[in-house]
Amino acid sequence: MNTTLRTPNRLYWSRALAASSQEKIICKPDNLLYVSAKGQTTATRVVAFIFITLVASVGYLAANPALTTTGHTEFYLPNAAGDDTGQRSTSAGETTDFTIAIANHEHRAGTYRVIATVNGTRSTERTLQISNNETREVPLSVTAPTVPGRYKVEFQLYYDDGSDPDLTTWCWIEVIE
Repeated sequence: MNTTLRTPNRLYWSRALAASSQEKIICKPDNLLYVSAKGQTTATRVVAFIFITLVASVGYLAANPALTTTGHTEFYLPNAAGDDTGQRSTSAGETTDFTIAIANHEHRAGTYRVIATVNGTRSTERTLQISNNETREVPLSVTAPTVPGRYKVEFQLYYDDGSDPDLTTWCWIEVIE
């Protein structure tokens, strides 16, 4: 049977531990968070376990960035124009060489297909395999139209046999006579 007695500064609880004995636990209002030596050891072990688990988790995620970052591909024309205008000049019907840079950060190797179009008309296509964290510069040749004028050369990048381009980039060419 449990009984509780209140005094101005102390609170006494007594409870039956066994049929023949009783233990009195004294709990002072100013020391309600007191933990016994055995309790301190247990608490220390729990805190140590939590700390070690936290450090191990952070270390694992740092060693495996694929779990914490989304994959992406970089696709660009490195120094495409060779000048500040962003445009190339070429003669009508001539072949113009471009370099396309593709950087794979998809956390796995991938198959890439690049299609070059001049004003919406397909000119060149190239397929290549790129490993994870590899950057490759790919040369592409585009034949200029036979009619002089300004034309948009668009490069479309497809990743793993997609039907729609994943990335596009473009530049202008000026076809002269």
